[in-house]
Amino acid sequence: MRYLLFVVLSVLAAFSILRFINLRDEFYSEYLKTKEFILLAKNYQSKKKSTITEDFLRQKTLSVGAQLNAFSQLDVGFEIKGSSLKGDAILQFIHSLEQEGIEILRFKAVDNTGQGIYDFELVVR
Repeated sequence: MRYLLFVVLSVLAAFSILRFINLRDEFYSEYLKTKEFILLAKNYQSKKKSTITEDFLRQKTLSVGAQLNAFSQLDVGFEIKGSSLKGDAILQFIHSLEQEGIEILRFKAVDNTGQGIYDFELVVR
């Protein structure tokens, strides 16, 4: 009888220790996530948003070797239509706009020639 009681208490102690270790690991994981969030919030720098004008967008399209064909204002932002955007410059173009704090709502690029030169339509705000 004593032996059975000892075994039962030993098993319960082992499960309790394992449960404690799991809870400690979960707590530490949440603690690290919170510390990371606090660090990111502390070091956050708001981006200065550029004013969207036709000249600004023309400069950005010319910097990647494309042409700005049309510029119009919509309810949700500005629509830009252009041509001669090379395939390898698409990411550079998008990155340069986002670095200036411009939000891209829609981007469409079509290559009708098969040579990697795209006509594009873009809605930004």
